[in-house]
Amino acid sequence: MSRYKILLPAADELRRAAEGYELVSEGLGVDFITEYQSALDLIVMMPEAWSPVDGAYRKFLLRRFPYAVIYRMDAELVVVTSVFHQHREPNSWRGNVE
Repeated sequence: MSRYKILLPAADELRRAAEGYELVSEGLGVDFITEYQSALDLIVMMPEAWSPVDGAYRKFLLRRFPYAVIYRMDAELVVVTSVFHQHREPNSWRGNVE
């Protein structure tokens, strides 16, 4: 089974989104983090299952929230490069590429 790491820009995106949802409704930010973690669990189990978006990068769409997780594989390591709002910042993930 693969391991994972989340790059600092992606972690910041995740935190800001969760904080924003928490301001909308108490507990909604926690729900967002829970859905992200469920997505990450699936990605780690089956990293090749989701659509490639650019070269080695793949995209997982969250179900309940309009966010996508962009990641790539580095040997047996899943590297999350972006967690972004699909409607507001559709190409923002490209700025997080190492």
